[in-house]
Amino acid sequence: MRTNRSSKAARIAMAGIALIAISSFGADVSHFNGSGGFASAQYNDLFTAANIQVYQNGQGQNAVNYLYLLTSTCSYSTTGYACSGTVLSGAIASADFAVNGRNATLNTNGSQLVGVQFTYGCDGIAGCYYNETPLTGGSLSMSWKQNTEATYQSTGTQIQTFANTKSTVTGTEQFVTASFSGTLLGLPVSATTGGSIGSTKNIAITVTKN
Repeated sequence: MRTNRSSKAARIAMAGIALIAISSFGADVSHFNGSGGFASAQYNDLFTAANIQVYQNGQGQNAVNYLYLLTSTCSYSTTGYACSGTVLSGAIASADFAVNGRNATLNTNGSQLVGVQFTYGCDGIAGCYYNETPLTGGSLSMSWKQNTEATYQSTGTQIQTFANTKSTVTGTEQFVTASFSGTLLGLPVSATTGGSIGSTKNIAITVTKN
């Protein structure tokens, strides 16, 4: 059974023979298949959640990279709540992501990423709502540092839906935990737990719109 290391956000993985297909906003959003390095981070506080996974097929200048990002920020009142956030996925340039032993780095403008910007909430007077608009790209910068010697492995399939986006992940990941810090679409994130650095084998991901 696959180990679920996500809390609020969908865990998206990818990396074997590199194959990426991205379309605008039909049922099919993005695919990735491969084997290689990866890094992930899950961040949560009282009002904000962020989940990013970056996967690599191959190494160096020939690597094909895939990224999945989810962010959500909420505010609360005596009558309800209101949230906003983003879901982005797709290819990034080979030079934008690197895994080097105990460290990983990401710096990208995300120009090839596609997804949605969404708002949702409920109010005791006005009722509930959900709205979304197409979103393309955005600046993402992250660094990871390994902080344990223990190694973990997860194998299997995970399916999760968030903000009308469905991700299906199948394959094997081997990883260590890591601290992380960075900025995701202008949102600062930093924690000593919740990060991972590792490698994958025969990972396949499909991201679709419901």
